[in-house]
Amino acid sequence: AGGGLVRGTGVLLEHDGRANLTVLFNALLRHGLETDDTIILVPTIELRESRVAQLLDGHGYDIGDLLSTGRLAVVDLVGTWDDDRPNVFTPAHDPETVMDRLSRLYNDIDGTTYSLVNADAIVHTLGADAARTVRYFTQATLLDSESALCHVLNPNTVDDQVAAFYRDSAEQALETWIDDDGVQYLSLRKSPCGFVGTTSL
Repeated sequence: AGGGLVRGTGVLLEHDGRANLTVLFNALLRHGLETDDTIILVPTIELRESRVAQLLDGHGYDIGDLLSTGRLAVVDLVGTWDDDRPNVFTPAHDPETVMDRLSRLYNDIDGTTYSLVNADAIVHTLGADAARTVRYFTQATLLDSESALCHVLNPNTVDDQVAAFYRDSAEQALETWIDDDGVQYLSLRKSPCGFVGTTSL
């Protein structure tokens, strides 16, 4: 996608629940660290603590160091991380608490952010209306023009209206799925520009 996710607006990565997301998450995490962003992670079940530690170790990063120095912060709504670690938070499942925690994280960061957000967890723990509120709040209030915000969603696990909301509110949308032939595909469905060298596939 032209060297990284679109900045300053929302990005959506849709998947079918069968596609292997690890390679994509690995690339996204590495890119965020290499561009000196602070990563804010609302993890999917695939991004449990041990798996993220393994991915980061493959690029020469220690998860303990990243958490203790503030380069990585985790808002865990799934319950797969140790919240005794620094910068790992398990907020109560209500939109005000989640927005407050995100606000404090963004305000404490000096520089740009690279957020990977499990939209499924937000919808399932907060409800559809609250998920919309958090989604709009994050982009409208917290996101600056140089930071990245990527929501990850399996549209098969939420109502059609909720899936359509996430598609509509994203400026850039990617989709990955496994076809009947067993091959995994990746498609750039929506993007603010289509010029070769800027956004291309």
